[in-house]
Amino acid sequence: MKNGLINVIRIALIIMLLGTVTLCALWLPSLVDYIGGLFENQDSFNNAKVLIYVACVILALPLIVVFALGFRFLPELKNDTIFHKKNARLIKIISIILFAVCAIFSLCVIGLLVLGDAILAPALLFVDAIGIIVALMLFVLSKYVENASILKEEVDATL
Repeated sequence: MKNGLINVIRIALIIMLLGTVTLCALWLPSLVDYIGGLFENQDSFNNAKVLIYVACVILALPLIVVFALGFRFLPELKNDTIFHKKNARLIKIISIILFAVCAIFSLCVIGLLVLGDAILAPALLFVDAIGIIVALMLFVLSKYVENASILKEEVDATL
């Protein structure tokens, strides 16, 4: 059972990593072209094009780091040492990274709204809200894992 769960988590992390890289490679140029259509002056779009790509890289790299950090939990699950303070800190770090990415993403979506987009921006705003909720849940979970690790240490010391 435990190895099956670990393999499912490993496969999910790999799919998320590959999905992120695929989105960056295949969807990002289409997104930039779509955003370019929102600009009235194409010269100003050409100047902003590099900034758009930089913003997308700033958003993608932390997500790749988060998925990579997810692999650090697999040995902990295998060894039944998931309730440890270092894992609580790791979960908290992941939640903070997600909060930061969602904040930057919110600014990008607001930029799309300012440009007049009424199709993509609301959908991206919904995705951003989901990211904020996940980050919040991870932040709360980190506190519970920390509390569980303290209780585990006390039980281990008693035994």
